[in-house]
Amino acid sequence: MSTHNITIAVNDAALHPEAMHLAAATGMPVTDLSSAEPAEVARRCEQAFAILIDAHFATHLPPAVLRRPNCFELGQQRGAYDVPDQSGQLLRAIGALRTPKERGRVIGVVGASGGVGASTFAAVCARAAAPSTLVDGHAHSGGLDLLLGIEEEIGARWGEIAIGEGAVAREDVRRALPATPDGVAVMTCSREVAGAGLGSFASVDELEALVEVLGTGGVTVVDAPCAQLPARVDVVAILVAPQVRVVSAAAQLVAECERAGLRHVLVVRDIGWAGIGVNEIAAIAGSRVVATIGQVRGLTKRVEQRGLPSRLPTGLAKAAKAVLEEVAS
Repeated sequence: MSTHNITIAVNDAALHPEAMHLAAATGMPVTDLSSAEPAEVARRCEQAFAILIDAHFATHLPPAVLRRPNCFELGQQRGAYDVPDQSGQLLRAIGALRTPKERGRVIGVVGASGGVGASTFAAVCARAAAPSTLVDGHAHSGGLDLLLGIEEEIGARWGEIAIGEGAVAREDVRRALPATPDGVAVMTCSREVAGAGLGSFASVDELEALVEVLGTGGVTVVDAPCAQLPARVDVVAILVAPQVRVVSAAAQLVAECERAGLRHVLVVRDIGWAGIGVNEIAAIAGSRVVATIGQVRGLTKRVEQRGLPSRLPTGLAKAAKAVLEEVAS
């Protein structure tokens, strides 16, 4: 594949100027073959860095061309980039062709009920995998920086950083975020901004775009409602207490993960008593239990006063290791 030009084969009069604008935005030379025969386009595609086509050319080009990772279809048809609304996503996809894409590990953490400790466990997983990135995907979060004791650290929060058009480097994003001494960078809410919706992330699309960039390397942990977890997530850890009602809720989360095509595991949180056993939890929820977390004396007070300890309690460290092993290379 040549790295010298973007080839345009767009017959649609409305899409053609959008395609030309996008191609120009890459900073690479543009070859416009929109008036050429499909056979000529197919031949010239061999020398193109990226190819932008529309539905007309998609029905006339050989399947081998359409399957190329550098061939992008524009339009409102299924699987195409609807420009200009998805111009940013398309430019990022083109930018990702410049170098072989490294694939990091992305873990989603959700709770089957409130107070089960999902956010704390997300922070635990991030600390166990440090250097890593912890992403707060809750619209009205109190701030995951508080959990790690870095609420006074300078760095960007939601509403203060945006993933724009073109290729964005993971390390550039991490450097913009507040981080712990052991290398856990955190994207969370700002508690200082009132109104204007700046205290939380603007949209699920913004969360998706951020995790897409962070997921190109290292470990990223996303604490978010199940319905808002990005498609990039490799495994979802569902925190569940051994109570029938909570396990029933976990079964619904498992079903939601299945519909979204997300792999899932269960982590059982000890609450001092159990209304249901571990094997029953797995059978009812329809997922595997990979770890159980016992009660950790004084942890709640410790986190509230000074943040999560840098040296994790043994039970939490083991549970985090079990989840991390689910996405081990």
